[in-house]
Amino acid sequence: MTAIQGVVVFAAGKQIVALNAATSAVIFTYTDGAANSLFYSPVCIVNGRLYAGNLDGTLDAFGL
Repeated sequence: MTAIQGVVVFAAGKQIVALNAATSAVIFTYTDGAANSLFYSPVCIVNGRLYAGNLDGTLDAFGL
């Protein structure tokens, strides 16, 4: 789990989810449709981008 400026982000299984830390409202969700997809480690947020490594060898990046 990662938290930054009122947002909590976690990655588990095939999903990445970002929640408002105060209200728990969902801000963002992403589901990887690849057959061997598995997010296993915490995401990293750097310079307004969210990075998530996947056990299938990909690195997903999203603008915040």
